[in-house]
Amino acid sequence: MEYLDAIKRKENKAIFGLRKTGKTSFLFKLKRLIESEEIAIPIYLDCKQPDIRKSRWFELLEEISTQIAKSLAIKHKRDYSDRKASKAFYEIIEKARNRDIKICLMLDEIEFVSFVAKLDTHWHQDFVEFWQTMWSCQSQLKNFSFIISGVNPSVVETDTVNGVQNPLFGIVSHKYLTGFSDDETRTMIKSLGKRMGLKFNYESISDIYAWYGGHPLLTRLACSWLNTILSINTEKPVEISSKIFSNLKERCDGELVFYCGHVVSELKEFYSDEYYMLELFSSGQMKDFKDLAEGDIYIRHLTNYGIISKIDGKYLSSMPVVTRYVGLELARNDKRQLVYKIIPKNDRIAWLKRRLEEIITDIRVLERIIDKNDGMKIFGYSSFPEADRFLSIIVVETIDQFVSFINICNRCFVESVDCYGKSIGNIKYFWDVVKLNYPDLFNILHKIRIYRNECDHLELNGNVNDKYVEFLTDDLEGRSPAQVSEVYFVLQQRILDGLIYNTQLEIGKIS
Repeated sequence: MEYLDAIKRKENKAIFGLRKTGKTSFLFKLKRLIESEEIAIPIYLDCKQPDIRKSRWFELLEEISTQIAKSLAIKHKRDYSDRKASKAFYEIIEKARNRDIKICLMLDEIEFVSFVAKLDTHWHQDFVEFWQTMWSCQSQLKNFSFIISGVNPSVVETDTVNGVQNPLFGIVSHKYLTGFSDDETRTMIKSLGKRMGLKFNYESISDIYAWYGGHPLLTRLACSWLNTILSINTEKPVEISSKIFSNLKERCDGELVFYCGHVVSELKEFYSDEYYMLELFSSGQMKDFKDLAEGDIYIRHLTNYGIISKIDGKYLSSMPVVTRYVGLELARNDKRQLVYKIIPKNDRIAWLKRRLEEIITDIRVLERIIDKNDGMKIFGYSSFPEADRFLSIIVVETIDQFVSFINICNRCFVESVDCYGKSIGNIKYFWDVVKLNYPDLFNILHKIRIYRNECDHLELNGNVNDKYVEFLTDDLEGRSPAQVSEVYFVLQQRILDGLIYNTQLEIGKIS
């Protein structure tokens, strides 16, 4: 209704979002409403069609004019050469205005006829000519508006194109078409599930929504594959529990690989910078991702798509099935075992020196901010001890080197917390104060404590052992240590990356 009202007021609008979120269906619905209420003559163009995208700007104007003339039941034979096309197009719009008829141009898949086009690069120049004509007609005749649809709003957010002002800049308001809400997902799953003899309980729908981010196509296909798998040996009707979905999720996702790629294909094709950001996030390179994300328009697009969300300063996946796919694809291309991107051997010494210095610097910054805000201290008044020893850490290759590394980390960052707690009469300072006030930093310090305990104790009690298995499973992505080459460096990188990233999260929350 909002977009329909905009057309009535002859205003321009745009809708953006990932593939298969319903943008084209949205335009078709809008077109039907325009026609049924006789608001305007809607002209719909699918810009990815070869006859459209291969056209020059003046040829596309002629095609649009032909459709308008047909709707007006008039003849419009004019010269649509490069020099005269704009005037000819103006005349057909003027004829519609003289009949008190509005024209609404609807351009779907706008990327294919824009300055980011990959297949038909003449649009890098033709884009300005085409939209200068549109803007001129609209500003003079007042009976013409347009709706555009695509993946990314950069076509309307970029101020200049090849040194010339972008005619679309500042004249098109837009929104994102994201996935379903939690309630909408429940309605769809329950409705379709009932027809298939599947009863999804509350928890299973919550898990499905969390994993597929409410993406309509991926959610529907996942439920369809659940039905296919369960139909083989299960009598219907059957209740789908959270456990059943968890057990079958990987099989379902295996069938959805093509569709996950399809969802982000245009992002990868047309907007390589944003896709690179998504690869950083999906491969666990959170420090680099966070550094690039600060104040960057690309992260705003990724959050508006509904792929990534930012909660309390922390970036999280809102569509894990897609970010996992992107991470796996990157790992395959790099011929890596793990999705998490491990520093190449030749770069490790330089990386380690830089990372250790960054950690010490950021820990100091965090402490100063805490003091400035009269917050609860972490390491006490003299900060963490043995900074020189921390800086002497070497690249880990063997188990003995890892034991030495984890002991240094523990002495610097964990035992110093315990010692400070004891000095002020609180032997649970780590568990009570640090955990409550600095939860992100606590998480990585807890991992250091657990790994150190595993190295130095023959047996672990039940709770500690469970936590060790949880941390190791996460760090090695479900593989056993024997299945991961260079496992001790992998764990070293995980810990140091976690230290710098989680420290920066704490800085962001209180600065």
